[in-house]
Parts: sequence; C-alpha cells; structure tokens
Amino acid sequence: MPDALTARPSDHEAIATIERQGFDCWPAAESEGLGDWRLRANRGVTQRANSAWTVGSPGVPEHDAIARVEAFYAERDQTPLFQLSPLTTPPSLDRALEARGYEATARVTVQIADAAETAQGIPRSDELQVACHATLDEEWFSMSGTQGRYRGEAVAVYRRMMERIAPRACFAVARLAGDPVGVGLGIHGRGWVGIFSMLTKPGHRGLGIGREIVREIAHWSVIRGGNGLYLQVEEDNEAAQALYARAGFETLYRYHYRRGPSGSAA
Repeated sequence: MPDALTARPSDHEAIATIERQGFDCWPAAESEGLGDWRLRANRGVTQRANSAWTVGSPGVPEHDAIARVEAFYAERDQTPLFQLSPLTTPPSLDRALEARGYEATARVTVQIADAAETAQGIPRSDELQVACHATLDEEWFSMSGTQGRYRGEAVAVYRRMMERIAPRACFAVARLAGDPVGVGLGIHGRGWVGIFSMLTKPGHRGLGIGREIVREIAHWSVIRGGNGLYLQVEEDNEAAQALYARAGFETLYRYHYRRGPSGSAA
C-alpha cells in the first residue's frame, strides 16, 4: 500500500487541520457532498480541484460510494479521480480502487515549517526584491496564469479560482533589478498558511529566488497570526524538494491520487 495512507497517530490532528485547510483554500467551481466526502469539479484545472476528497465517511457502503463518484465525473465527461490521504475513510478504499484498475498518480509530500523561523535570514541580493500584494494584479497573473502550466481555456478557469481565493491570499512577486522573475501564493486559514503556485522564470533558477518568495510569504504569515506553513510538492520534483528543505520544511504526511481507467467517464 502506498505511503500516503500511513501516519503516526500523534500527527492526525495536524493532518486533519491541514487537509481541511487545503480543501478550503483551493475552491473548485463545483463541490458536491457525499457524506463527509466532497466531489470537486473545476473544468479539469488542477487535480486537487477535480477529485473526490475522501476525508471522513461517505455515508454509504464503499462500493456505492465509488459508483457515486464515477457517476459524478461521468456527468461532467471527466475521468474519475480520488485524492487519498492518511485520513481517507474507509482505509480499504485505495486497494478497492486499485482492484478496479485505477492508477496511482502524483505522489505528493505535504511539508510543514515554523513561519517565524522560515521568515528569518538575510536576502542574498540587494537587487532582488519580493513583495506580497493583497490583490490579484495583472503582473502576478501574467506570470502564474499565462507563463506557467496553463494554456487556452484553462487560463480563464485558473483566474476564476484565484479570484475566489483572493480575499485571504498573498500574491507574492519577486523582482530582480526591477524585472518580475518569480511568483508565489500564500493562503491563510485555520492558523496555517499554505504556499502554492511557486514559479521562477527559466534562466533565473538557482539564484535563490524561490527561497526569498517563501521567506516573504512566511513574513506575511507571521503578521496574519499564522504560526505554521505548509506546502505540497511532488516526490519526484527534486529541485523543489531541495528548496523547501533549505527553507526548513519537513514532511508531515503523503497523499496520492487514483485515476480511473480509460473510458471510465463514459
């Protein structure tokens, strides 16, 4: 069984808080309840916003819950996707999905750090300036939304998600000699700040820009009263893993997704 479904009992309270914060701060365009589970759809933009969040009981037998999720995504012409964490209920769900031909994808580590400690340090360059903005401005969105991984109609879907997030977000922009070279996103809630949408322009990587963006979001977190930082990073993203380790982040737990077999949304 993948590591996503194991955690020390003493960590469960922190995991539960972060899981709920993660659900709150990445709002899909559609969210439908199935007992405690939430079925999310966001026109295919981001796996998190287009997957079944499986914390708590679905209120029906496992087989029926899977069928309900498959029907939800079939109605939207999407392949069914489940997000599985140490708090997934029932615990047998991962094996049940595997037996139905669901593929395990996107193994992710959820890492945490102390905001005050992460905010410490001296910037590596006087030419590098990072600032957090309370509004979604075009400079930030141009880099994150149009120079990042989104293309075509997905750009507009991503913008609408950012607009939903904006009231409790910090849109961080890094400038090197006045030119924007990196962005990041901090979202406050439940005493934690989540860090998302980190991006440094090609040609400027390896200069410590990502570290300074994280530091600025940590400053913002301390001001907002958030003691803890968390982020999600794919296990095979070695550069990001190294960046966050240098910033003081440690892995709390793991999660992964199960994607339905081809044609299961038909």
